Amino acid sequence: MKYIFFGLVLTLIVSSSCKNDIKLNADYKEIAVVYGLLDRNDTVHYIRIQRAFQNTNATAQSISQKPDSLYFDSLEVKITDLTTAQVYTLTKEMSVVKDSGYFQNKVNVLYRFNDAITSAHRYRLTIRSVFSNNMASAETVVVGNPLQILLPPGDTFDILPNKIIYANFKSGVNARAYDIFYRFKYDEFDSITGNLSAQKYIDYFVQRSGLTSTLNGGEEINQKIESEDLIRFIGNAIPVQRGVKRVATFLDAFYAGAADDLNVYLDVSKPSIGIVQKKPEFSNISNGFGVFSSRSVFFKRHPVNTATQKTLREHVATKDQGWK
Repeated sequence: MKYIFFGLVLTLIVSSSCKNDIKLNADYKEIAVVYGLLDRNDTVHYIRIQRAFQNTNATAQSISQKPDSLYFDSLEVKITDLTTAQVYTLTKEMSVVKDSGYFQNKVNVLYRFNDAITSAHRYRLTIRSVFSNNMASAETVVVGNPLQILLPPGDTFDILPNKIIYANFKSGVNARAYDIFYRFKYDEFDSITGNLSAQKYIDYFVQRSGLTSTLNGGEEINQKIESEDLIRFIGNAIPVQRGVKRVATFLDAFYAGAADDLNVYLDVSKPSIGIVQKKPEFSNISNGFGVFSSRSVFFKRHPVNTATQKTLREHVATKDQGWK
């Protein structure tokens, strides 16, 4: 009996060790990948909804070039204002051109609705697959615009040598972090014909992801920069070009506030620079993956005045750029 027992054990060990068909992938599960940001300053809102994929018989790169592998056949997408109970049914939109990249860009499926949304209201996104009846959902509270923008003052904008430029305002409700940047706009003209050849801009960041203490709004945010830094930035960012004359037109001051969930998503998405490269994943989509959140991108336009034009013509950092 002893020999029979050990013989059976040996047989089991040998037979099990001969199997090498290890299952690397779990069974297929329909998973929605969602990205959408609501902004009270927009009247048209887009939600990107795709599906996760896996295939043991093809590479991820080859699958990423097939629209049928990326998008659902039929979805019912709705957004509900939980404060007022108003329901928006989103429609499929395929006219927006997608930038080229790793994934195919011949087909770009988005879902949209047209209406103004309200600060401090909570909105729920629901996604239902018509064929499988699987559901995904998420909620966000809408970020309000910044309050009492005190500086820069007035309508025009002065860029003068050796001055301090201030950006002072109060945070909007539900804003957890702010980017502040100046968008310097200018026109280019053919120096011979005088015809307008291009309208361009460059962005100068005053603050990136500056955190607020609370989500209540009304928190004072004060930033300042040296005018010399801004002038040198313009000098470095715009190349000297023969046959081109330039005219500065506007300096738009942007105040971009992010909701709490969006700030967390952006934070965990930053490249890791430490020894341990494993990064946490963040998603606020129930039964899915991605982020549905809110932001407020508000800007105040400042026409560039003659004093600024004079600075650009004469300053050592910009005088060779052909400013009129």
